[in-house]
Amino acid sequence: MINKNCLIAEMVVIRDQDHITKILNGKHKQEEFVTAPVEIAENVWIGAKASILKGIQIGEFSVIAASAVVTKSVPSFQVWAGIPAKFMKQVTTTD
Repeated sequence: MINKNCLIAEMVVIRDQDHITKILNGKHKQEEFVTAPVEIAENVWIGAKASILKGIQIGEFSVIAASAVVTKSVPSFQVWAGIPAKFMKQVTTTD
């Protein structure tokens, strides 16, 4: 689910599934999908070419840097970057 007022740049990938493969008789054969919902809260900014993997929750007012690969849920008001993405700093607010 993508909530209101999110900014999502170009070439962002949001994945809610992975597939499981088994090798049978020396060949790959796709067996099934593993799914988990992705939730992006209000006012999130996701930079270009970022990837969000299955089962992730991104808290409100958080920022995902360009090209980041998000493998863990991101709390509200935080900036995450890198491969895999990690906490960089708190988002500051003004009145």
